[in-house]
Amino acid sequence: MKDNRTNVNRRPAVSSEALALEIENAKTHFETSSHWLFSLADHIACFPDMSSEATELLGKLQRLALKGKIKKADRKKVYEILRAFRLYSRMVASEDEPLNCIDTVESVVAFEDHLSQLRSVVKPSSRL
Repeated sequence: MKDNRTNVNRRPAVSSEALALEIENAKTHFETSSHWLFSLADHIACFPDMSSEATELLGKLQRLALKGKIKKADRKKVYEILRAFRLYSRMVASEDEPLNCIDTVESVVAFEDHLSQLRSVVKPSSRL
């Protein structure tokens, strides 16, 4: 006759533990991916405003250049910013290689950096 006490104290089967571990891993990966996608959505959501601001700042920068109000010390920085904006535009406009999500996030983050640099050049110069 079987003793019911032995069934009560049994450890879960290895396959049950393995399944639980797989579920935990899937949950962790899903959470990580979700947070990454939320971040991507935030970056992309603010891109239209950043793009409009960049266009506006480039217009101001052009007017400052025509008036000769860009300091010689800032010219190298301006050329670097313009180069970065041209490269960014070429990358986005490239039809040969569509952007994947990782490239999109990296390019939006890079765009934010370049926009920040553009602000730093245009804002002090526009006060002159």
